[in-house]
Amino acid sequence: MRRTILAALLIFTGGLASILAAQTGAPPANNVFGQKLADELTAKHVRLISVGIHAKPPNASEYQIIAHTLRKKVGDKSTPEDMEVMRSGKPDGPNSVEGGIYDVAIQLFDSSQKTIGVIAMHIKPGPGDPKAEALKMAYEIRGELSKQIPSYTKLFEKTN
Repeated sequence: MRRTILAALLIFTGGLASILAAQTGAPPANNVFGQKLADELTAKHVRLISVGIHAKPPNASEYQIIAHTLRKKVGDKSTPEDMEVMRSGKPDGPNSVEGGIYDVAIQLFDSSQKTIGVIAMHIKPGPGDPKAEALKMAYEIRGELSKQIPSYTKLFEKTN
């Protein structure tokens, strides 16, 4: 009986927490290493407006966003354009969006330079040619990120 009451209480409070998170606009939990890296990147780089990591989760049939600055995008299917970046190795962008911000998607590598997905970024470039600056910054961020990913599976490891 005690276990039944405890289980019911845990289910209720878990559901209540989800409702409160939805009402307060709090981001859903995404406690994987890939999300930790995305959060750290946006905190470190002031001109990096948003970042999304596209990869194929274990046992999934398609690539999807597995980490994003806007956590509500996590789980969205990768677009055909994202998959073309993955296949071809050619960047998509930089494309001007608005407010001097550029959208760039490039292949994502692990630390051994194996292609493991796509990283899509919104970047506000500094002075100079904005497209060249946005692309340069995207490659620098990718290099920094790749060094921290020893393997594809590491992206999906749970964090605290």
